[in-house]
Amino acid sequence: MKLRLLLISLIGCVSLGLLISYTAAQAPKPRLGRLTAEEEAALVPGLAALFTSGEKTDLRITRLAALHVPKGTPPSVFLPSGPFRVQWTGYLKTTEKGEYLIRAEGEGKVVVRFGQAPPLEWKLVKEQSGEPKSIELVKGYNPLTIEYFSLESGAGTLRLWWSSENFVEEPLPPDALFTRGDTESVQQSNLLRSGRQLFAERGCIHCHALPEEERKGSGPSMPELSRTAPNLIQSQERFEPDYLAAWILNPQSLRSHATMPQVLKGTAEEKEQQAVDLAAFLASEATARKESPLNEKLVAEGEKLFETLGCIGCHHTLERTEKDPHDRLSLRSVWLKFRPNQLAEFLKDPHKHYSWSRMPHFKLDATKEIPPLVAYLSKNTDETLPKFKQKGNAERGKKLFAETGCAHCHQLEKKETKPSLLGKPSKMDQGCLSEHPQETKAPDFQFSPAERTALQTFLKRGTESLKQDLPAEFVARQMQSLQCTGCHRRDGKQGKLYKILEEENLTGVPPQPMPTLTWTGEKLRPEWTRKLLEGNIDHKARPWLKSRMPAFPQRAEWLALGLSHEHGFAADENPKPVVNEEQKKIGAKLMEQNGGLYCYQCHAVGDKPAVQPFEAPGINLLDASLRLRYSYYPRWMLDPTRVDPSTKMPRFAPDLKTTTLKEIYDGNARQQFDALWMHIESLSQKKDASP
Repeated sequence: MKLRLLLISLIGCVSLGLLISYTAAQAPKPRLGRLTAEEEAALVPGLAALFTSGEKTDLRITRLAALHVPKGTPPSVFLPSGPFRVQWTGYLKTTEKGEYLIRAEGEGKVVVRFGQAPPLEWKLVKEQSGEPKSIELVKGYNPLTIEYFSLESGAGTLRLWWSSENFVEEPLPPDALFTRGDTESVQQSNLLRSGRQLFAERGCIHCHALPEEERKGSGPSMPELSRTAPNLIQSQERFEPDYLAAWILNPQSLRSHATMPQVLKGTAEEKEQQAVDLAAFLASEATARKESPLNEKLVAEGEKLFETLGCIGCHHTLERTEKDPHDRLSLRSVWLKFRPNQLAEFLKDPHKHYSWSRMPHFKLDATKEIPPLVAYLSKNTDETLPKFKQKGNAERGKKLFAETGCAHCHQLEKKETKPSLLGKPSKMDQGCLSEHPQETKAPDFQFSPAERTALQTFLKRGTESLKQDLPAEFVARQMQSLQCTGCHRRDGKQGKLYKILEEENLTGVPPQPMPTLTWTGEKLRPEWTRKLLEGNIDHKARPWLKSRMPAFPQRAEWLALGLSHEHGFAADENPKPVVNEEQKKIGAKLMEQNGGLYCYQCHAVGDKPAVQPFEAPGINLLDASLRLRYSYYPRWMLDPTRVDPSTKMPRFAPDLKTTTLKEIYDGNARQQFDALWMHIESLSQKKDASP
């Protein structure tokens, strides 16, 4: 009987196994171009790029299939300089099945594979374009692998382009590139880079000395290492002591995203005493504010400026405890922070005492803009600070300033000797990295478990990477840190400012679309971008926009260079057609209304305003060629809405080849646009030559 039951069980198990195998074999597989729901959910934008230099490897996500690595520069922050190889993997998502042309340019060797199709190969020579090669792609996700080999010198440049019968040649678009974000290698890379960034941004190097061999490098070190905490020079004139005491006691209670640690130790009563002592040392005794009736007209003007300048994208004036769906910082208590007139001084130059401040420098008008903003912020302050029972002692505060390590990060005098540093962190679960740092002598940064893990992962790898950096990786970090995409559209995603303005419209005016950042590194010449970010451009490219491009002088050079490298361009790379005087004359004619494209209808040229801009004003063409790289210009002219879906610029060549002006170059759009470029360039040259 038992044997019979055993045989029945065995037969049942075999049958069930065969049934499962048969069912799996008969289950419909996703067709080419489709992924399973699980696979699609794991995708993240960009491609996984595995860099190999010698015997070392490093992986990071890149948003483009492009790079520029000058000779003597490491291809990745965790690798040495020298010959290298890169393998990008992921998917190119298409909206239509059909034949596409792929073209590579740059220096080195590249092999491109789509699924099981034969590989496309190029040996690239500088200033010589690779020949386009045809490939059949399916609709949806096309598996993509790109192998790139640098020059023996260690220099490398690559740009990949594609085109079809429906669109002109363009870089592989970042909103069509995807890779798996759930792999162990990608997650480990994210941890490493997150830990490296935390080490720099939290100022670990101001307390911990690195070994000598890890402090010197042949190239520029990570820019964020030069970042210091806000200096406290003239702090007695700037800050209210009650606010300082509350801030020192618990920075996160006043600002949820505060990076300053809690440094006070002891009982609650002891910590309060230390806080008021430090505040007494750093700020003179508070004086009663002279409360004067608010000018409601000024408050109303400030409220409008708060919106139109874009302040509303990063800040709100709700209670600090009220959760904001857009993760903005409350300014509810900012009026309590500054002594009289000092908020106005801060708005005049936010970087004066903190060059790495994320607060943009808007170059606000001292009489027309700052007073209304100050009035608006003062009107929206109804919070009170904690009342401390103890009275502060400045002498005790001075001693505490040294004992608690404040001088490691904060400058108090114009000339100051830094205290001696601790050694490199060696124990990964103690001190600042302890799960309970409040129980140790170390500062409490309130690191989350994920942040502690990231720092531990980075420190175990070693801190050698801090002595070198890549502008392209700097851009990736700063885009997130500065919240550039809060205002600007990038890679198909609308900035949150646009949504906020739709929800919280104060002026009744519909929100204006900001310029897209998707192609900035290809579009703008780095020298122009640098001047723009330094705040050294004396006019707005888009004067009709009420929002204003802010300045970040400390970051400007690296941001400009990084945006260019990210798109595969050297800083001075700008190949363009040789100017022909006859073509230049034709270009001048094309600007006109009669027999031309009538550019003057929407575009101003210098002091000459546009004729009929109405709902579609264009940039001033006087400095267009100083701003733009030529390689971007033709594809913009041929198909503007593909480059920027929000633009009002018309498509002059409906078939992407010819315009209606058949009497000029037989309607050849590319030739006409080149002639127009030559004329526009001559306008810029006249501007440069003017006194």
